[in-house]
Amino acid sequence: MRAINTLIAAGLALATSMAIAGEGGRGEFGDQCAYGLSQGMKVQTDCSIHFVDGRGKKLCFSTQQNAVKFMTNFEKNLKAAEKNASRG
Repeated sequence: MRAINTLIAAGLALATSMAIAGEGGRGEFGDQCAYGLSQGMKVQTDCSIHFVDGRGKKLCFSTQQNAVKFMTNFEKNLKAAEKNASRG
C-alpha cells in the first residue's frame, strides 16, 4: 500500500509540475494557497504554482509540496478550502 501511495504522489508531483507555467494571474480564492485554506490558514501566493481543475478553476499553491498534499485528497481538501474561504 505504501508503494502505491508513493507512486500516486510521484504522479501527482509530475502532473503538478506541468501546471507550473511561470504565469501569474487570478486564481480561485484570490490567489491564496488552496492547501493552506483547506488547513484553515490564509497564505497569499503569486499563483505561479497552480492546477486547473475539471471545472476550469485555477487553484494556486504556495509550494509544489502543498499542491501534492492537496491532490492526495482533492475532494475533501477542496470542500475544506471553499468552506474556510467563505469565512472571510
